[in-house]
Amino acid sequence: MWKKTVLFTVLLYASQAYSQYYITGQEPSNLRWHQIDSQDFRLIYTQGNDSLATVFNDYINSSLKTVPLTLNHTLSKFPVVFHSNSILSNGYVSWAPKRMEVISSHPFDASPVPWLEHLALHELRHIVQLDKIYGDKFRFRNIVLGQQVIGFKLLFTPSWFLEGDAVYTETALSGWGRGQSAYFYRNLLAHIATNNGSKYKYDKWLLGSFKHHIPNHYEFGYQMVGYVNQKYGSNIWSKGLKDVSKKPFLVAPFQKSLKKQTGLSTKKIFDEVLSYNDSIWKSIKVSDEEVTNIPLLNKELKNNYIEYKYPFVTTNHGLIALKTSLDKTPRFIKVDLNTKDEETLYKPGYLTSRASYNDSLILWSEYRALPRWEKLNYSELWVYNINKQKATRITDKTRYFNPIAYNDSTILAIANTPDGREIIVSMSYQGIFKQKVKVTSGYELKEICKGPNTTFFARYTTSKGAIILRYNDISALPDTLLGPHLSDIANLAYGNGWLYFTKTHNYIEKVFAINVLTHSLVSVSNSSFGLGNLSYNKCLVASAFSALGSLPVRVNTSETKNTETFEKTRPYYPIDSVTLSVFNSKDITASSATDTTISKYSNLRNLFNFHSWAPIYFNPSDVSSGLVELYPGATILSQNLTSSLVTSVGYSYSKTHGIHAHAEWLKWYPKIRAGVSYGNQYSTAVGKPNEYTLFSETNRPLFRANLRVDVPYIVSSGNIISRVNAGLQLLYNNNWHWNNEANDYQKWQANVAPYISFYALSRMATRDIRPRLGFQFNMSRLEPVFSSNIFGPITQVRTWGYLPGVGSNHSLLIGFSALFQKEAKYIRSLQYTTARGYKTSPIKKHNLLTADYTFPIIYPDLAIGPIAYIKRLIGNIFSDNAWQSAYFNSNQGLTLQQKALHSVGIEIIADINFLRTPYLFRVGYSGGYRVDKTNLINSNNIFHGVILSMDINSITGYIPSAHAIYLNQKQR
Repeated sequence: MWKKTVLFTVLLYASQAYSQYYITGQEPSNLRWHQIDSQDFRLIYTQGNDSLATVFNDYINSSLKTVPLTLNHTLSKFPVVFHSNSILSNGYVSWAPKRMEVISSHPFDASPVPWLEHLALHELRHIVQLDKIYGDKFRFRNIVLGQQVIGFKLLFTPSWFLEGDAVYTETALSGWGRGQSAYFYRNLLAHIATNNGSKYKYDKWLLGSFKHHIPNHYEFGYQMVGYVNQKYGSNIWSKGLKDVSKKPFLVAPFQKSLKKQTGLSTKKIFDEVLSYNDSIWKSIKVSDEEVTNIPLLNKELKNNYIEYKYPFVTTNHGLIALKTSLDKTPRFIKVDLNTKDEETLYKPGYLTSRASYNDSLILWSEYRALPRWEKLNYSELWVYNINKQKATRITDKTRYFNPIAYNDSTILAIANTPDGREIIVSMSYQGIFKQKVKVTSGYELKEICKGPNTTFFARYTTSKGAIILRYNDISALPDTLLGPHLSDIANLAYGNGWLYFTKTHNYIEKVFAINVLTHSLVSVSNSSFGLGNLSYNKCLVASAFSALGSLPVRVNTSETKNTETFEKTRPYYPIDSVTLSVFNSKDITASSATDTTISKYSNLRNLFNFHSWAPIYFNPSDVSSGLVELYPGATILSQNLTSSLVTSVGYSYSKTHGIHAHAEWLKWYPKIRAGVSYGNQYSTAVGKPNEYTLFSETNRPLFRANLRVDVPYIVSSGNIISRVNAGLQLLYNNNWHWNNEANDYQKWQANVAPYISFYALSRMATRDIRPRLGFQFNMSRLEPVFSSNIFGPITQVRTWGYLPGVGSNHSLLIGFSALFQKEAKYIRSLQYTTARGYKTSPIKKHNLLTADYTFPIIYPDLAIGPIAYIKRLIGNIFSDNAWQSAYFNSNQGLTLQQKALHSVGIEIIADINFLRTPYLFRVGYSGGYRVDKTNLINSNNIFHGVILSMDINSITGYIPSAHAIYLNQKQR
């Protein structure tokens, strides 16, 4: 039992460690960096983005006045890395090394608050949380482990609190936050209203489900934090984080602190959250107008959470929409509204803004990755011709969003300029640039919409809220149609003299309209849980939301109600008095700090950033692979802030003293990894004349060195993600091998190992166990240098083919591998995979053909107390067939034998969360039968095994690269 507990703890901590040594990618190597240094933080940014960086610097300075106060914490100085070349709007805080990283490109959402202000509040709250958890840097644990100690402490801090508290902060300390938008909390509200309370248990809301749509930890966390703040005050969290910092050795210190202060467990608190939501629902007066919204599909949504996004009705009575669900990837579909027949038109990649249509075309913008630099990517325009059934990429390596058909020859789109600003551009359907429309400096352009004739409308976010401008044509100066308002105005659609839009009203997303001539404002229609994704073509169409997804409806626009102004949108949870007093006593309007200095950022002087250490020796580069070796000793870790160099140095002791150094250079196009190790073990001597001892140790410390060069290339990033990775590794050690020809030892080994890998995999839906379609290929070779008479070369090829099964989310995986080792003086005992149920042995040649048919059995969503939560049971039927030429000991020494290995079996695997943590483990049973034709029925042929794995890459959402498998590692 003790060993199992230790194993589980190590696996869980390893996942945390991997998330700490978190390298999200690099900027192009030719960019130069600058910095703004102040007393409280240092902001590092790329040259040419001075104005945006200065704005964000001001927002951080302003937020520092308020954000740390309710956690009762004095923040230590921290670095900020500011990225402006990616279109994937994001921000995160990482420790080991400690830093905040933000991407300046704003999302095309409904927020009326500037993106950089939102980022400053939200991410700064994370910095404060983690800095408080870390505690005094002179505390013993921090001295021993450095910044990486926070990974252990975060095991006891629920992710729902970290994100929920940050969302509450952004809502409370600015004019707007996600706690004021209906889209952010409507899933929980709709579920409670539909079921007269919740039919799901606490663990399901906390940990999610493959069976039903469950809000993420941001939404769950906001509900928990908001309710506790309302009932008990926000000061409660300061004590919880303090206990995590000082008492991480206790079981669940955060939860214990929360219970001690409130008298309630987290589960009981969530029960009260459900009651609060029920009271909110009962306070909402639902208008009778919802019954006059006409459903366009006679369809009952069940447990697949189907959404029809951006619905549009064509003049020939067809419906076009982007359809999403839990069991399939997003796809554009067309429905004949007379027959209700539905067909799939096209499967796009990741959309970066809303889609638009006319009778024959679908227009959208799609993410595209650059072959190498992760922090430089694009948003390209695409068009699908419905009549020709053909998709075409309009622009190449551009940053365009929200395309709309302006007329028969022109498209309008939002363009993000190199300095981070937005403009409106016009172009042909072939992507030829025509004209640009200037945008007021400081305005964030969020959405454009076609109006009558040559008119179009644009929605902006400003420092005072959302504003809608009207352009009479591309060359005209705009006039203000609506705003500014601190409201989540979005989903513009023009029709019949009115500009329709949505905004949160009484906790529901409701449709409003403004007359483009008289500027009169009316409320149009409502529904039980809100309307969104508006479009207009002879009639107004919207997505009507429910607890089970969304369906397209025709909105009744005939019965409107005049409204003079918008009511102020209330946060879902009223701001507690402590936070409110902080907000009212401080001005968070961006204002420049006086103690800042702007200078060039020297990559050379900042090449090393030693952030953590450990009282054991290990190589952190091996954490993600799971091949971590631990020895008594010490390790010092460094990662610079631009993630271009990661290094570690260490001391170990096993059989002798050892020193080690490893480095990964990621600044150039090829990725370079090098390592040297001296000592810890002794080198070996293999073979010796006139002695019976084949294998012995020398008295010389073992010396190993390696150099690896990777050349990654992302081929595509649409619905099919494909990537090539080629490289070369050089390996050296000082082990001795007897050479009969020279009548002496060869006192070193050198090998060169080229490799290439490729994958092309379809994107996966939520319920997919594997990609439905795809192919992976991997080839490597280990070639001795100047010692071919000692060792022969080794070649390995591995391929996998992914095919859909007969049922939903079923998968057939066909695998083939071939391994060949040319005979020489010595053979190597290799690491390789053989048929299940058999042991590996030294081989000359090995071919393996496998077939795995995998399918979901059931989604139980079963909680076993607080110990385990079973999300899914998976079944796998396998058949393995191997043909090998293997070496076996006999009276004559090693003899080569031909063998065929066959096995069949089943595996039952459970996807499980342990101890209410968000990390998903796979635990299961594997059983099979070795098919021996000479002794077909034999109980000894039955084999069993336990499956325990954790896909660390799945936590961060990456598809793992098919790296080469190096064949030089020995098993003795």
